[in-house]
Amino acid sequence: MATHSNVLLKTAVSPICAGDRYADANILMDEGAQMSFIPQKLADTLHLQRDGSDVINLASFGDPAHSVKELDAATIHLVAMDGEMIPIRVLIVPIIAKPIANRCRQSINNLQYLRGLHIRLR
Repeated sequence: MATHSNVLLKTAVSPICAGDRYADANILMDEGAQMSFIPQKLADTLHLQRDGSDVINLASFGDPAHSVKELDAATIHLVAMDGEMIPIRVLIVPIIAKPIANRCRQSINNLQYLRGLHIRLR
């Protein structure tokens, strides 16, 4: 019988902008990622202007099959707490991931290494 443990992913909520349009974005930090992505729905909200495209090779975890796709690219700006605008080149994808249920809301307070951090749960 498999046991399940809660996994806490490094995420943040931050304002981003494109031109004069702003939106809050849920950000997943992945130090192993080679590119940054934005879902089509958020790109549409920002009226994001495409400025090129990139070809990527997509494969799922453990799946030997892969596909080559050409995706639209654009630049957004992450709005830092001090107001600095940090440019990030993103590829536009239909969807990044399906929402997952957050089952560890109450147990976060018991994690010693997170004490003193400002964590906003959605």
